[in-house]
Amino acid sequence: MPRMCRNIYRNARTFAKMSCEKAAMELSISESTVRKYERGTMPVPDNTALQMAKVYNAPWLRVQHLENNTIFRELFGVVLQKENKAANILALQKEVGDVERCFPQIISATLNGAGLELNAIRECREACAALLAVIGSEKASACATNTDAPR
Repeated sequence: MPRMCRNIYRNARTFAKMSCEKAAMELSISESTVRKYERGTMPVPDNTALQMAKVYNAPWLRVQHLENNTIFRELFGVVLQKENKAANILALQKEVGDVERCFPQIISATLNGAGLELNAIRECREACAALLAVIGSEKASACATNTDAPR
């Protein structure tokens, strides 16, 4: 089977030249669980996907994992379209940076009500929480270089 047709988690493990057994040991899960993730018969929890990205030294796995996340797709819409994915990811990083700079004002406005309806405040808090998760992931991977990605 061609490499690109395989499961994203298996692709990352293969790229790392890591056996299923070693991956299971590094991830502190069973070998059968790794195989279920790689066959697509068991969903990969977000925290496990992040751990895989670190263990496999595959930062792009985080993005590929998010592409399958319904909540992320709902919040960020067409950011992860198949065409020109690299430009879309850079645009997302710019947007996250813009939000991060004005985050204190967003929090103040949300907490003070700032004339917002209760539903709008709730949506703002949810969006801020989602952005914090993305920002945290970006900061955690700041030491990763672009040479880590497959060509």
